[in-house]
Amino acid sequence: MKALLVLAIFAIPLAAQVVEGRVVNAVTGTAIPGARITLLQNGEPVHRSEADADGGFHFEFVKTGIYEARYTAPHFSPVPALGERLPHVQVRAGEPLHLEIKLQPLAKISGRVTDAAGKPVSKADIWAVSDWSLCKPPACSPFRLHGTANDKGEYTLADIEIDGDWQVAASAPLAYDPPAPSNGQRLGWAQTFYGHASEAQLAAVVPVHAGAEIWNTDIQLLAVPVHRLRGRVLDMGGRAATKVAVSIDGSYGPTFKRETDAEGAFEFPSVTAGDWRISASAQSAVKAWVAESIHMTDRDLDVELRLAEPFSLPGRIVADVPEAVPAPALEPVDVMLISQASSLNDSPRDFALVGAPFGEKEFQVKGVYPGSYMVQPLGGSAGPYYLDSIRIGDRDASGLDVPILSGAQPLVLTYKLGGGSVRGKIEGCGGASVVLVPRDPTLRRNGFFGLGHCGPDGNFQLSAIRPGEYYGLAMTGDRGPSFDEGVLKQAARITVRAGETTTSPDLRILR
Repeated sequence: MKALLVLAIFAIPLAAQVVEGRVVNAVTGTAIPGARITLLQNGEPVHRSEADADGGFHFEFVKTGIYEARYTAPHFSPVPALGERLPHVQVRAGEPLHLEIKLQPLAKISGRVTDAAGKPVSKADIWAVSDWSLCKPPACSPFRLHGTANDKGEYTLADIEIDGDWQVAASAPLAYDPPAPSNGQRLGWAQTFYGHASEAQLAAVVPVHAGAEIWNTDIQLLAVPVHRLRGRVLDMGGRAATKVAVSIDGSYGPTFKRETDAEGAFEFPSVTAGDWRISASAQSAVKAWVAESIHMTDRDLDVELRLAEPFSLPGRIVADVPEAVPAPALEPVDVMLISQASSLNDSPRDFALVGAPFGEKEFQVKGVYPGSYMVQPLGGSAGPYYLDSIRIGDRDASGLDVPILSGAQPLVLTYKLGGGSVRGKIEGCGGASVVLVPRDPTLRRNGFFGLGHCGPDGNFQLSAIRPGEYYGLAMTGDRGPSFDEGVLKQAARITVRAGETTTSPDLRILR
């Protein structure tokens, strides 16, 4: 999100080395009382002020020199925005400086939640998640917001800092009366997305941009069949685990909880069809835990869960360099394990386990529970290396659903020299992002994408690319298009070969 900063210098007869100005709403032009203004040098604050009722601020006795500036106010995008550099101002002797600061108000989404009969759903839970194609659960936790509707079913999600498409969903509170049965079938209220859909894939998106106030994002809850989810929890020795906390949740939305009885049994009486995550945990000297992904269909389901204790998974980062070739430094790499039975409602420890501090070649991932994981490397560009393989012992572990049941074999990430390059020129591309998307869906995540930018003349070159088959495209703005099959059909097909440069003249910009 970009915030607009306008800097003007007026030669007006004020005392020397005075800095003053006014902070206003970039959309309405009205003052922003209470805005905070900070001047820094070498990253350290040296002058602070707060805007008055008219948005004005005033610094005296400011020494000559170059300062960095920061401007913040509640409900407005700060200057600089996240990831941007601090703007600079120069103070000269005998030249008072006047700053006019325009801050963009943060976006908001408002609407109303009703049931199938049009009755307002008091205290409905509201969830909004940024629909960013490069950040999808469980590989990544996208930006999300949570709110609650008032007694009239009305809600507002304010201070949305991320531009782009959002998905909004509503859920009835547990105390809300269920719909009447239909033809002998029990019904319940589904978590319902804006666009009248019970599945995220079918939901409409809400386009959000800086300063937008989006009204009438109304959601009418869907009445759908519900079924029973029953099961037992066993401890490590196969005995019934009593008074154990069991919970179920979807990718995002409400979490439902139960406790096992004397036989280790539990039941969730009204579960809608779809994908759920079920987990159980028991705390003693060591936390025992288990989680599984389940799919509810049109019938009751019985499951059995067995608690397990955590283990440590050893690992190492390997730079594969031919003999007699000097080995360039490998950029620091962090390694994350992401549980495939996770959801956005997990605590960070349950959702992702970080294994290596940046720069370490030997590491351990601690607190790993038996289950299926995705191995996610993090960090900057690995150039001039590319990520060649992820293995556990002699087993490929580069997929999205890798079983990790013990720490008996090490996790090894191997980076190699000699990747391929792709270059070309795209008319009108200046500054746009160029992305190489692996044709293999299991590799569509950090470490396997090829990423770069066009220069002002539209030329681009991406180096240290893993040999293989890719879709190539360029995209503008702060976010990319969804990499669904419809979009990828429009992309160029590119083959990258080790040690070779591929010229691709047919990349196109997808807006």
